[in-house]
Amino acid sequence: MTSELQLDFDVDPEIQVERFTEVVCEQYPDARARHAEEVLVANNGPVDYLGWIALEDYQEHRFFYKDDDPDQKTLRWLISISPQESDMPRLKRVLQRLYDEYAEGDLGVLIVDS
Repeated sequence: MTSELQLDFDVDPEIQVERFTEVVCEQYPDARARHAEEVLVANNGPVDYLGWIALEDYQEHRFFYKDDDPDQKTLRWLISISPQESDMPRLKRVLQRLYDEYAEGDLGVLIVDS
């Protein structure tokens, strides 16, 4: 995905993410940047506008969604899992099967208030 941005807009996404992170952390000194190993996004499925972020060697995960009526069984399943790196291909296959729209990214930062 990042190479497509670079070709389409003649920008280096990695530099842009670093700059954005620096600006936010300068403006909000309590903010802390956490680099993502993988970012998965999906829409038009059991839980709409789903985002999944694998952090720090897949030891921690965060997901978010925006859905007024999410499928409760799927939501409980998402809350209960914490896949290791070796489990990520299975998670990707499940999301690809359940969602009409699915994409992966290899560049991401989660900025949190420490």
